[in-house]
Amino acid sequence: MKRAKAGFFELKDSRVIVNVKYLDRLGWSVVQVVPDDVLFADAYSIRNSLVYVNALFLLVFFGLSFFIARSLSKPISNLNKATERLAAGHLETRVDVLRKDELGKLSLKFNKMAAQIHELFSKVNEEQKTKRELELKMLYAQINPHFLFNTLNSIRWLADASKVFNVSKVIVALANLLKSSILSKNEWITVREEIENVKNYVTIQKFRYASLFADEYDIDDDTLDCGIPKLILQPLVENSIIHGFEGLERQGLLRIRVRREDERIVVTVSDNGVGADPERLKEIAEGRRASSGKFSGIGIANVNDRLILHYGAEFALGIQGEPGEGMRMTVVIPVRTLTPEEDGHV
Repeated sequence: MKRAKAGFFELKDSRVIVNVKYLDRLGWSVVQVVPDDVLFADAYSIRNSLVYVNALFLLVFFGLSFFIARSLSKPISNLNKATERLAAGHLETRVDVLRKDELGKLSLKFNKMAAQIHELFSKVNEEQKTKRELELKMLYAQINPHFLFNTLNSIRWLADASKVFNVSKVIVALANLLKSSILSKNEWITVREEIENVKNYVTIQKFRYASLFADEYDIDDDTLDCGIPKLILQPLVENSIIHGFEGLERQGLLRIRVRREDERIVVTVSDNGVGADPERLKEIAEGRRASSGKFSGIGIANVNDRLILHYGAEFALGIQGEPGEGMRMTVVIPVRTLTPEEDGHV
């Protein structure tokens, strides 16, 4: 008699497990048939649970990893941005301290360092301002201005009495120029006053250099009462006269133009002088062609530094020129109305 075999069998749409037990004494065969889905139901349930648990574990793991990484990278990024702002000159920059770990300690040290730099910078500025004021006081104390003007007026009356009117005109121009430069301690004046100072200076230079050059002025009326740092234009005019017309075989022409363009004032000082090559332009801009015979001792480099100090690097002095074609210097400043204190007169 052929015995049945145990194992997996396919019955229609399901699989079953057949287990056979032979009872030889009785001549029976006990056959157990169990569907595999019933037998492995618990195993399938456990497998599915493990899959869900692993998926949940991975989700939590990556979520925590992202949170931890972000909690570390964001403060570092903020600190890096704050460092860049501090390096760019924004001394008021600070970072929020929201942690008590090493990053929090680092943020506290950064804020302390930034505060010390800001305090030191303010202290240096104050010391420089005090030093500058002391230097000005020493300069003013070198000579009694009223004695100087009284003496100039006496010479002027003597020139008028002698009918030497050109000398009288030069003395008046010099007195007015010195009055604005010495007696007036205001750093800011109106465009009208600056142009008047330039005209007085040109009058003196014309007397010195005879018919070496002529001058032209083209000034917009709506710029006359705007504020401008004192002695910004005079050094530019002085440069044209001393360097631009030196060795010129034709009569020089000095042009001064002031225009208002929206909320900016554009001033150009140009001449038809000997001009300059790039190397000479660089020397002039850096103050390496200073002349001991200058009126104020303020060179082109000083003017450029003051413009940048007051208005920023975008308002630096523009200088153009070509050999034999003259020079052109451009000052662009924001429109500003002087306060009553700044507009005070001696």
